[in-house]
Amino acid sequence: GARISSHADILARALKAGGVKPVPPRVVSGYEAFLAMIASGSGVSLLQKNPSIRAISGLTTRPLKESGPELVVEARAIWQPRESPLVNNFVDVIRTRNRGRTTAAVS
Repeated sequence: GARISSHADILARALKAGGVKPVPPRVVSGYEAFLAMIASGSGVSLLQKNPSIRAISGLTTRPLKESGPELVVEARAIWQPRESPLVNNFVDVIRTRNRGRTTAAVS
């Protein structure tokens, strides 16, 4: 099947498209460690818009002016496959939002 890009792959493609030679990525143990690394000045990254990042002292976020296929991230829906009103509503919302899109499907 198709390979799902990792965060490091997406970042490397974006940097390469911008003419910047990426350095090897640093692997961290989780999201909090990732943000702590950036907050300490030991790294930079590209992330989706997330208002909670502003709550971390010392971090700055800016929207990108550029756009292109190297900045497109494939999103996945995830849930526990058991019957519940919450799960049913979630799946219905995803299906409704993706109606008519050829690249998205929820089974």
